[in-house]
Amino acid sequence: MNKISIIIPVYNEKQTILSLLDLVKKAPLSRSIISEIIVIDDYSSDGTREILKNLNDPLISVIYKNKNAGKGSCLQIGFEKASGDIMIIQDADLEYDPADYEKLVEPIIDKHADVVYGSRFIGGRPKNALFFWHAAANRWMSTFSNIFTNLNLTDMATCYKVYNREQVDRFRGRLTCNRFAIDEELTAWVGHGKARVYEVGVSYNGRSYEEGKKINWVDWLEAVWSVVWFNLIAPRSFVERRVTRGWGPLDRFLTIWRSNKAKRILSGSDNERVLDIGCGAYPYFLTKLNFKEKYGIDQSAAKKIPGVDLKQIDFKDSPLPWSDNYFDAITMLAVIEHLDVETAKKLLKDIYRLLKPGGRLVITTPSSGADKLLRLLAKMKLISSEEINDHKQFYTKKLIREQLIESGWSNESISIGYFQIAYNIWALAKK
Repeated sequence: MNKISIIIPVYNEKQTILSLLDLVKKAPLSRSIISEIIVIDDYSSDGTREILKNLNDPLISVIYKNKNAGKGSCLQIGFEKASGDIMIIQDADLEYDPADYEKLVEPIIDKHADVVYGSRFIGGRPKNALFFWHAAANRWMSTFSNIFTNLNLTDMATCYKVYNREQVDRFRGRLTCNRFAIDEELTAWVGHGKARVYEVGVSYNGRSYEEGKKINWVDWLEAVWSVVWFNLIAPRSFVERRVTRGWGPLDRFLTIWRSNKAKRILSGSDNERVLDIGCGAYPYFLTKLNFKEKYGIDQSAAKKIPGVDLKQIDFKDSPLPWSDNYFDAITMLAVIEHLDVETAKKLLKDIYRLLKPGGRLVITTPSSGADKLLRLLAKMKLISSEEINDHKQFYTKKLIREQLIESGWSNESISIGYFQIAYNIWALAKK
């Protein structure tokens, strides 16, 4: 029997969540079983969290986020946790009926498809008649996306997206959209990844905005931009596409600029060993280095990249899992600003321990004058607001030097300068 994981993002759905979970558990399935139901609460404020905390069902696991970030952020967590052979995305608002699961998974079980979309616009299943312009916009967005992906989907923005495990493993840990534009990102992965895609008709009971519908015109504008971004501007290789922890249109450009600067400062030989701390989901910087051994650590690091040893660990938890004098070089690019002062000092001392005598540490971080500009770019959605909002402190050259000296480096071994029009600082410290 095929095991199915149901992934349910939830935000302020106290009126429907229990009914939805009951329908999911009762969904008729003849050739598969639901092995787990993963609910991700996106920091609900209407009492949904309290309802979920009262659940006592071994089939249901609930993850509580500590801030609201959007549907896409919930799905990223759900895909990370899911262990089934088949994975189904399910909204919590009762617009979609779990009774459709059987026909949604059938093409995957029969080995005809890798991915199945449940379309509201085909088939004979019952649908209510709401929102002409909403339906028209959905059809237009599907056509617009199809132009770039070369698929023939009628309903790109459907909730019901079903994947076999192999497809999820391709993008697990590499998704970047936190809001509703996750639909465009997932569809781009499917289209450019040459997956076998089926569509089946599903029922639909769309609710009104008075009843709690959340998508609005801002999300539609973001969707149009996201189709362009994920299909044209981002690299066509959907393994290498994520080169930063953000997904704004300028994030990749800034990452490449930052990486090129660090590469020139670092240099390296074919017989050296390097560690990149906070390498992101895809270790772009490490793939551009010529070191003999390349290591990367990050909570969202990819599972496997040729030529790079990646570890999914929280680098804030010192000590790091290597012996003294192990690395010839260590890099932290746009990382230290995400750490509080004490955590940064603790990590720097551990880096000093890991470096061989003569080993190099390269740091890049936004300068103290960059805060207002970065927040403006984030507000314009040109760079990731989630990344900027996570900044704990901004540095001056003096502050970086002081922290490095306190961690073991001598003043004479430290070189510091500006780049990116003085909005970023680079530092090179030799042990």
